[in-house]
Amino acid sequence: MSIDIANSLFRKMATQGHVFQEERIRTIKAAYYRIALDLVESHSNDAMINGLTYDRHTEINAIEMFAENIMEAGNIFLKQKMDPPFTPSWKRVVSAIPDIFEMLAEAVEADDEEFSMPKTIAARSRGKSNRLRALIHLHVAEIYGEAEAETLTSRLLNESGLKGYSRTSAP
Repeated sequence: MSIDIANSLFRKMATQGHVFQEERIRTIKAAYYRIALDLVESHSNDAMINGLTYDRHTEINAIEMFAENIMEAGNIFLKQKMDPPFTPSWKRVVSAIPDIFEMLAEAVEADDEEFSMPKTIAARSRGKSNRLRALIHLHVAEIYGEAEAETLTSRLLNESGLKGYSRTSAP
């Protein structure tokens, strides 16, 4: 993923007129590495002052890996100069597929129907004011049983300051 991130930054810089050669990528890597090591020192000091533990070794390993990946991403970027600079914007997607948002909403609903538990779907279909109460009721019923669920749900909402949520029938 860090290669993708670095490659995305190179593409963005290129759209702003920066010219890339291997030397520029080495300079970016060196600047990143120096700044990151300075931040490790700063974070280590902050942790010490606040009595927290800070794993410098793990952090520096991650920095070294990202620095190597900057070089790898740079080499990929230099070899693939003709790639499109970015993923298309949503405006472009909508112009090509006008009903894309409806299609995505239908796909999400289909996934929800296929992969969600029926009780969860029922709880989600209630109004917004009842949704939280219904979901809490569902979880309480699983733990303590249906017989005590309504009483415990009401008590929990009351003691947490959410007593205004309307009462629902058991899901």
